[in-house]
Amino acid sequence: MKGGYRLLLLVMLLVIFNLYGCITTGGNEFSALNHRMLMLEERVYRLEQSLEGYKASAKNVADMGASLDAVKGRIGQVQGRVEEHDQKLSLLSNQIAQLQERISKIKEAPPSSEQRVESPPKAPTPTPPPPQRPPSPTSERPQQEAPTTKPTQEQAEQKAPLEKSLYEESLTAYNRKDYNAAEKGFQEFLKKYPDSPMADDATFWLGEIHFVRGNLLKAIENYQRVIDVYPKGNKVPMAMYKQGKAWEKLGDSTAAKILYEKIVKKYPNSSEAKLAQQALNELNKGKASPPSN
Repeated sequence: MKGGYRLLLLVMLLVIFNLYGCITTGGNEFSALNHRMLMLEERVYRLEQSLEGYKASAKNVADMGASLDAVKGRIGQVQGRVEEHDQKLSLLSNQIAQLQERISKIKEAPPSSEQRVESPPKAPTPTPPPPQRPPSPTSERPQQEAPTTKPTQEQAEQKAPLEKSLYEESLTAYNRKDYNAAEKGFQEFLKKYPDSPMADDATFWLGEIHFVRGNLLKAIENYQRVIDVYPKGNKVPMAMYKQGKAWEKLGDSTAAKILYEKIVKKYPNSSEAKLAQQALNELNKGKASPPSN
């Protein structure tokens, strides 16, 4: 009995020992597995944090892109306004230069016959008067006025046919579409006869030459010269109308409408007012109609 009891006790100890070894080994494996799980969770957490950072960065980049597009749009608008103001400043500077040139010509022009009469004449060489009738002051004045009055009258008589001939030759060249000859002729006409009654017409035809050639800003400049330098001339309404057409071709319908409305209001009974009203109707019709697909 004692031997069997001992054997049973030995077997139980062996079983207990094996169970303890298994528990110890399993515990170690469980601890290692738990450690690996913690490491994986930490890596997942870090990846999630990085992903959130990437999302925030992407959103910031998108916001920056939208802001950049808005800034580019504003820059484009500012550039358009700057170009428009540059054109207007260019026109104003040209007008100022022309006025300065006219003022300098007026200053350099020789005095008229009336001014020459008023200026004190040089003293004539004294001659011994007859003893009976000494010369009176009134008898000397006609002798001093004669040499100054006669040349100016002759110049005026010679100037008129030359002035008309040069203008008509230039206009004939324009009508036969010889724009180079017409431009040269009108420029020479304005240089020789700036105060001619036909000077506004010559300036207008220069604008028409540039309009036909497609030099629209040059055409606008000459039309504006007609309006500013010859405000009472008969070409002012047509110059305003053609100026509106030039702005319309340049894509500035607002400036064109302003000019057309001004013509209708200022010259209501003129043929140019009818043309301006038709142009206004066309612009308003184009604005009101929906875009075609």
